[in-house]
Amino acid sequence: MSNSSRFEVLGTAIARLKEHIEPLACTPEKVQVEKLSKASFLYDVLVRQKTVEYRL
Repeated sequence: MSNSSRFEVLGTAIARLKEHIEPLACTPEKVQVEKLSKASFLYDVLVRQKTVEYRL
């Protein structure tokens, strides 16, 4: 799923819930990946997605 599709899904969810969604701030080093459910969004981001590092 592309980023724009994810943002669209999250935007729709926010509009339907009409509540704030708190972001989860953490680094991959602090998360124990082996304890995450393979169906979770966080697992998908940390394990399945390509990491892109931007430098100025």
